Amino acid sequence: MVQDFLQCPLLLENIAYYLPPNGRDHYSEADFLRELVSQSGCQLLLDVENLRINCDNHGGDPWALLGGLPIPAVTEIHVAGGEQVQVDGTVLSVDTHSRVPGKQARTLFAFACARFPEAIRILEWDAGLPSLSELVRTAQSLESAV
Repeated sequence: MVQDFLQCPLLLENIAYYLPPNGRDHYSEADFLRELVSQSGCQLLLDVENLRINCDNHGGDPWALLGGLPIPAVTEIHVAGGEQVQVDGTVLSVDTHSRVPGKQARTLFAFACARFPEAIRILEWDAGLPSLSELVRTAQSLESAV
């Protein structure tokens, strides 16, 4: 309905979530995203760090999740660096956009770029910004790994 009014597809992002889904009958993240695309006709902004964080915090296989997403729907890919924090004795991965993407995020990003070659690629960095030259080097390093 909104897409019809705007006369363009919506681009929806997979979010990082920190609390497990409530209830027994919930979709897996991959099933939810596939159903979202199927029912709405939207496109996906694939945030690789969010995907990694969700699998890290809640269990799951990030490679299987990436492999299960519909190729035509993924039109943008983001990667960022996160941190691990301790909350009530539990270590959580958190999406902070505050550092160089870690090794696993970089590897997942390269895989995602190969799987979704038409997607726009973006390095997100919102806090603790380094020099412009370091940002450029990081972006070039990510791109050369694709």
